[in-house]
Amino acid sequence: MAANKFTSLFILALLSLTIKSYTQDNTVKTTIFEVNIKCDECEEKIFRNFSAYNGIKSIEVSMPDKCVRICYNPSYNSDISLLNTFKELGYTASIKTENTEVNNDCGCDDKCFAGKRNRF
Repeated sequence: MAANKFTSLFILALLSLTIKSYTQDNTVKTTIFEVNIKCDECEEKIFRNFSAYNGIKSIEVSMPDKCVRICYNPSYNSDISLLNTFKELGYTASIKTENTEVNNDCGCDDKCFAGKRNRF
């Protein structure tokens, strides 16, 4: 009887962790950063470095607006870690806007990014 109770609790705990993990993996956070980018080389440098990160779903750069939109899985990254990466690359960056969406919809439809270059 005790073994059945233990087994049931174990299965319930494992199922709970699986559901939590699945929910986290489908969460996508979108943050738009204002970055002091100046040229196409800056754009390439950002694409090259950020695309190497786990959990990055998409990157869009708007040179005229000096904005970079990154859609990512918050289980792997955070706004702070991304800000630190901009700093390590030699850029000054700040958070312009952010939101969290469930599923894989980044909500990437802002006017300043319409028709702009993106990766992924």
